Amino acid sequence: MKATYKPEAAYTAEIVSHLARLTYADGNACGLTNAQWTALRFFGSVNRHSRNLSAFADYHATTRGSASQTIKSLVARDFLARLPSKADGRSARIELSEKGRSFLDQDPLENLVQAIETLPNSSQSSLAAVLDDVLVCIRADRQEKKLGRCSKCHFLKECGVSKKMEIAYFCTHAQEELSELELQNFCMNYQPKMSSTG
Repeated sequence: MKATYKPEAAYTAEIVSHLARLTYADGNACGLTNAQWTALRFFGSVNRHSRNLSAFADYHATTRGSASQTIKSLVARDFLARLPSKADGRSARIELSEKGRSFLDQDPLENLVQAIETLPNSSQSSLAAVLDDVLVCIRADRQEKKLGRCSKCHFLKECGVSKKMEIAYFCTHAQEELSELELQNFCMNYQPKMSSTG
């Protein structure tokens, strides 16, 4: 039996789908595929613990083989660099090169960012919260891990003040310190903070 949806939900879903199509319509004009843009954006926005092949494949909802081909093509064009992992010599950490970072200035997603920035701050916050909830539902339905920012993660702990008189942060999952700048990055090991009510 075919599922039935409320008209508002179906309309909203179509808007989101249409926005995605409009966003990527000009992507190929810059010489990159949608998957390559997604990879550049991913490695430019996740924390250092998520900059690897497996995390990108999970985020992009694709196979490791397909993710590997996307990464390999960007490494060959000097948009990404593959570096040996300090934690595990058998794996590699993927970093944006200077060329890749500068190329993100042409990101087709920028039009969508600018459109959202025209909204009042309260509307931007509400939209982000609603889309976060939708993302949680979809990833849960697919039995995939949650995705979120370090600043809102259960694993984040404050650990006093650093020598530079800045608040020091520590990730209890990676067992490593984090800089304040890294708190705004996405992490594929994210766990939401527990509410005070349990």
